[in-house]
Amino acid sequence: AARLPVCLCSCASLAMVPPRRLAATTLLGAALAASSTLAAQQPPSAHVVLEKSVVEPRAVQGMNMTVALTAYNTGDGPATQVSISDTTWSPEAFEFVEGQPAATVESIEAGESFQHTFVLRPKSPGELSAPAATVSYTPFPNAEVQSGISTTIQGLTVFSPLENRVAQAVAVGRYLSLGYCQTVGDWMRVGFAVAAILVAIFGNSAFGSIQAANARRKREAAIKELQES
Repeated sequence: AARLPVCLCSCASLAMVPPRRLAATTLLGAALAASSTLAAQQPPSAHVVLEKSVVEPRAVQGMNMTVALTAYNTGDGPATQVSISDTTWSPEAFEFVEGQPAATVESIEAGESFQHTFVLRPKSPGELSAPAATVSYTPFPNAEVQSGISTTIQGLTVFSPLENRVAQAVAVGRYLSLGYCQTVGDWMRVGFAVAAILVAIFGNSAFGSIQAANARRKREAAIKELQES
């Protein structure tokens, strides 16, 4: 007899839940359970990121320039049939020297990378664009092929041979001046200052020499005059 009110209260609480809300709650629980089961059954998947870069510190007209395409697998499974391609270099602006702008690798394990390089030779100086390369791969067995694009090379400048020599001289000067002279203008200002100092030093020395010579001539003339008299 003491448990009867508890049973009646529980039945009353269930009776107060609207049928639609009860059905929605049941469906939500079933969906969450199915999602958890699907996630548990999902195989490890690869995710490939492609980086595009130039190996040399600067590109110079008529000199070799190495382009590197590096594919990183940042996923938790192996990427298979990885293909990278970079057809963005115009034959009018670049001469192909060595290698091909495309490559395929059978597999890249999770956390690993693959690098492919080829060599170009810029034909003319100036600012050039380097659009993105492309990559395609299979993220896990029997999955659809995924594709993406690489990073781009921002502000690619091709130097003329003269500009390259000037840049090299400035780099050496920056080292020798302990970082004080950073540009050609800095070296010009230093050159003017050094020239002014040298002019002041040698000019003062020359003026002193002239004064000494005049005084010596005067003394010699005076001595000669005394001797004649």
